[in-house]
Amino acid sequence: MPQPSTRLHAYLQPTMVNRIYDPRRAAFAKGLRNGMTKAEACLWKYALRGGRLKGYGFHRQWPMFGYIADFYCAELRLIVEVDGGIHNTPEQQAHDAKRTEVLNGEGFQVVRFTNAQVLEQMASVIGHLEDLVQRIEQDQGDLSRATWKTKR
Repeated sequence: MPQPSTRLHAYLQPTMVNRIYDPRRAAFAKGLRNGMTKAEACLWKYALRGGRLKGYGFHRQWPMFGYIADFYCAELRLIVEVDGGIHNTPEQQAHDAKRTEVLNGEGFQVVRFTNAQVLEQMASVIGHLEDLVQRIEQDQGDLSRATWKTKR
């Protein structure tokens, strides 16, 4: 796992240096899990929950590096974000760009969908995610939980 960048090192507690999970934001993340938007709930139910995406497990509302990722897959180092209307404001777009830059710098790939894409074009969203996973697998091999028994 890559070490946190120097700009984040000052932010992270010593116990956080080799961990992705940020326990200081856990309570807030739990509240977000309990109040997911309709688009987030649909993506979770139909695409990401229980290994539905090619056998890969995802976490919902995962606190990491001072941010909350909507959906996070450790094996793929992939973050899936579902953006509502507030993400159309210039301030929020700047914040999202900074957040993506930080997460990319830590070795994560971030993919974003709008609420409308998820709710109106779910098949297309799932297809995009499957293509993305296939590209990651071509680079790194199959990392899905379906292969864990043979790997351990």
